[in-house]
Amino acid sequence: MILHDYPPNYAEIEQKFDLRNYKPIFAFAPHIYVPHRNILGPELIEHEHVHIRRQGVAPEKWWHAYLVNENFRLAEEILAHVVEYQVLAAGRPRNERRRIFDIIAGRLCAPMYGYNPPLHPSRAHKLLKEAMHTRQKTSRAAVVFEPVNANARPTDPP
Repeated sequence: MILHDYPPNYAEIEQKFDLRNYKPIFAFAPHIYVPHRNILGPELIEHEHVHIRRQGVAPEKWWHAYLVNENFRLAEEILAHVVEYQVLAAGRPRNERRRIFDIIAGRLCAPMYGYNPPLHPSRAHKLLKEAMHTRQKTSRAAVVFEPVNANARPTDPP
């Protein structure tokens, strides 16, 4: 269900991320929160549903890991961005799929996610391609808790 409200943990999110220039949407299972009343296309709904499925019955635990562990955050966003790309690219010609892929990779690099140092677009491209390849081979993507941002500080999994 989509709610036009802030998620229950918005104060924590706001402390961690600079959201001033964004109109983010949030998944806090079982809901998608759209406080700015953005119009959501099917690609964004599916992106958020990836997060909801990953949160399961413990969204608080997932969010804690998301806020404190940059590697976890990036791994989770890679999974959701891959699905977002797949929804947008389905049935499109190759040149259009390439353009969509570039847009999705750019979104993965957004400063809103708070990667430190920032994720470089070429790294985002590589990570998304690897995740798509893995997903095609296994039909389900596994999250790896090793540093996926080459410059990220290693941290323990949640």
